[in-house]
Amino acid sequence: MIYSAGGEVTAVVATAGFGDGEEGGCATTDFAGFPHGAIALTPPGPCFRRDAVLNAVAAGASALVVSYPQWPAGAVRRPTLLIPGGMDIPALSASGAVGEVLRAAADAGTQVHISVHTEIQRAMVHNVIAESRAVADRVVMLGGHLDSVHDGPGINDNGSGTAALLEVARVLAEQHPGVRALRILGR
Repeated sequence: MIYSAGGEVTAVVATAGFGDGEEGGCATTDFAGFPHGAIALTPPGPCFRRDAVLNAVAAGASALVVSYPQWPAGAVRRPTLLIPGGMDIPALSASGAVGEVLRAAADAGTQVHISVHTEIQRAMVHNVIAESRAVADRVVMLGGHLDSVHDGPGINDNGSGTAALLEVARVLAEQHPGVRALRILGR
């Protein structure tokens, strides 16, 4: 998961958040009686994955794996933990098949090994701010981003939004020059 801690863990697997009235690791009660040092296996729940990781950390889990039964092998997404702070254990999302194997390991009391290598670093990003000349107290501000997502290269995340911003700027400049200042923020 994005912002997961790294680590090498060899431990038994214990389930949390499965069954009636349990919340997929979203409630602290999902981890009642959780064996300290075990790898937590949960289903997806209705909360942010970050909350499930924090609950697993508080219960003494050495890692967390969230099994998504609807995900086929090779189609696992990368849910985000929002920010790295507090993510002290490896946190992974797994396809349904991997989740089934880990569930069987939990039932059998078998140890498994998890190896997660992460790198989190600050990076400089550049923004472009453009503002037309017009009445400064009548500013229309529009924003968008032009970047990519983890699963594919290129402008596949809001390329249409950035194109719409440029079209708005073109039309306003052509049909209403100098009426309002237009500020466009792009990243």
